[in-house]
Amino acid sequence: MRLDRGDELSAGAAGAAGPAPGAGSEAPRCAFGFVGCGRIVTATVRGLVASGHPAEGIVATSRTNAGASALAEEQGIRVAGGAAEVVRFADTVVLAVDPAEAPGVVAELAGTLREGQLLVSFVASYRLATLEKALHGPVVRAVPNVALAVREGVAAVAAGQRVERAHWRQVHALLGGIGHVVVTDDASMELVSAVAGAGPALFSAFGEALAGEAVARGLDETTAKVLVAQSLRGTGVLLGAGMSLPEIAGMVASPGGMTRAALDALAARDISGTLGASVDAALDVSHRRLV
Repeated sequence: MRLDRGDELSAGAAGAAGPAPGAGSEAPRCAFGFVGCGRIVTATVRGLVASGHPAEGIVATSRTNAGASALAEEQGIRVAGGAAEVVRFADTVVLAVDPAEAPGVVAELAGTLREGQLLVSFVASYRLATLEKALHGPVVRAVPNVALAVREGVAAVAAGQRVERAHWRQVHALLGGIGHVVVTDDASMELVSAVAGAGPALFSAFGEALAGEAVARGLDETTAKVLVAQSLRGTGVLLGAGMSLPEIAGMVASPGGMTRAALDALAARDISGTLGASVDAALDVSHRRLV
């Protein structure tokens, strides 16, 4: 089999600094190998490379390899010919395919993973027990979010029964440098996904609605979007500095002031109930496809 650097990138393209191994050659080992190249893998790889992880230490494959080739073009990672080749060259294998494709890919991996080789699953609604039964090896289930791309993500992880200390070091090497790692249990992962996995989209939807209301009342669109985006960004920085959400609200909302009036209007319209319905809708989808 052949492992190409950047899918035979042309000279001058991202990641084309070194020659691709020739047919039959043994490529250098890679720390991480991705099976599937969707949005969350793209975010993870961007974060890893931005954090200083060598691009040539990452290998990936996708169903048609269009996604893997695009990511190689962008980041300079290596492209494998399929899941078996990823297993061959990677120390840690990350499974990140569509849930509908997962059973077939897991069956393929069951016959190729080396003894003790760690598999980290990003697959939504795919239980640890199901993976362990099929693979008979160390498995970690992870729910990361797209902010990994800028090294500000969060990833909840749950470990199978065969995970040892050395495997935890691999998990932290994969995720710890590009986000906050939270250890939880497998039973909590659907809720984690509904809150943290979907979180960036939910906050973005709130921000878009807030900017839209400002535009509807006469503010120009560019100014409205800048104000909302910077408010969200600044709030995140305050949280990172150790402040709590109630503390941040308390900094702004004075009794009888305009911010307190705005918060009271949200409460009167049951913002908690609206968010609860959003979380429940996400959970319903997740539970219906749970394997």
